[in-house]
Amino acid sequence: FHHTSAMEYTNSLYHIDGVIAHQINLANSNIPSNVVYSLILDELNNKWLSSGSNLVKFDGETWTAINANIDFYYGSPSGSNQMGGIWGTPLDRWIYLFDGVAFNKILLISASGDTLTHSDAYHVDPNGRFLAYENTKGLFIVDHGHISHIDGPTYEDSPGHIYKDWILYITTDSSGQIYAVGARLHRLEADSTWTTFPLWEGGEFGFVISIGPDGDIWVSDFFSSPIGSEQYIYDGLEWREVAYLPGKAGTTPQWDTNGIPWINSDAGLCKYVNETWHCYDRTNSPIIPERKYAFVIDQFNNFWLTQSNGGLLVFNEDHIQGINGKERPTLNGLIYRDLNQNGIMDGEDTPIGNQRVLLKPANTIAFSDFSGSYTLTGSTGDHTLEYLPYANWQIDNSPATYDVSVEQDSIFYLDFNLVPKQEIIDLQLTFVEGYPRCHQWSTYWLNFKNSGTASSTGEITFIKDP
Repeated sequence: FHHTSAMEYTNSLYHIDGVIAHQINLANSNIPSNVVYSLILDELNNKWLSSGSNLVKFDGETWTAINANIDFYYGSPSGSNQMGGIWGTPLDRWIYLFDGVAFNKILLISASGDTLTHSDAYHVDPNGRFLAYENTKGLFIVDHGHISHIDGPTYEDSPGHIYKDWILYITTDSSGQIYAVGARLHRLEADSTWTTFPLWEGGEFGFVISIGPDGDIWVSDFFSSPIGSEQYIYDGLEWREVAYLPGKAGTTPQWDTNGIPWINSDAGLCKYVNETWHCYDRTNSPIIPERKYAFVIDQFNNFWLTQSNGGLLVFNEDHIQGINGKERPTLNGLIYRDLNQNGIMDGEDTPIGNQRVLLKPANTIAFSDFSGSYTLTGSTGDHTLEYLPYANWQIDNSPATYDVSVEQDSIFYLDFNLVPKQEIIDLQLTFVEGYPRCHQWSTYWLNFKNSGTASSTGEITFIKDP
């Protein structure tokens, strides 16, 4: 191993509006209602949500409520048609499109006369097409006014026994190629035929399917335990099991701009890094699992979460950017040991993680990460930035505070150089078992923690018991 940080980095978070979390509700915005359900992003980064009987648009500055006023439809958005229109959630045999001016009620009838009577699965793809699947009729594709129909996939359960698959979910990859999942995984080819793939060993039904930016296909097990969700990944050659997701998944995975998958589960907002799930809940963030319903990730890696009857929560692991269409100025610096005493971080200098800085008068706190970096979002005006020492650390040859005036631009090089009062060597190694089950892969974790005052370099060897 090679561990450059002198302290373990943890994602301790404080509920501070405007820094890593910001609430949007009737008390501080012009959002039409605190009752928010579905939420999507369009190609221009506009947020579209459903609230009561309204379809609501937020363009970064203005909230616009559009009353659907059509049947029992409540304006629930499901995706953009990439031409200024918003597809709605289908209801019975109808699908809905808001074209930028009015709502359109559409009955899907193919050229051959096949008619959709209800949607067992539906999806809006990156090209703006609306896909609706009915198990007794097959797949309907609405491609900017043109409606086509394709029979559903079949599979051979045993030699000579052909069955029509019962499809539970459909999706597309980034190029628009269509996939469906039921008792098998199916891919629609250019000649309108289906290529079928078996599920993982022991898999009976796939439920939710999503495709990552790397082309990996994520499928959840329909028969997952209520206390967790089993996820499997197909890379085109073989299946592999994902570490057991805490809590039952409530959404398909979504990927941030760094290619990291996130899932909304009963346990919180969870990301999958280094084959391990890390969840944000009420213990380490402002997120309350039982209140969140849907989420989207914008181009700034801001997470927009609906909060049942509490409006929206905007959350970012580092700091919120562009919440109103503009990136707010930030205060940035490094926390490290200046071993060569030259006043800058270079050479053998050691970054220190999990150290705290306080911004006054806002009284917001940020923690340094494994590289020693920290970031705070600052409002316009005068501020004081102060290092908050832990028991064994003190300022070395840098200022202990900075007085800064924030205008439009971000401020950098607000560094703190630290030295320990006493050198400590404290290296810890733990082995944590996963959730072993018969005939299933299970993940185990080797965790290394350096709580001392100096970096350490070496090797960890794991020898399997024969």
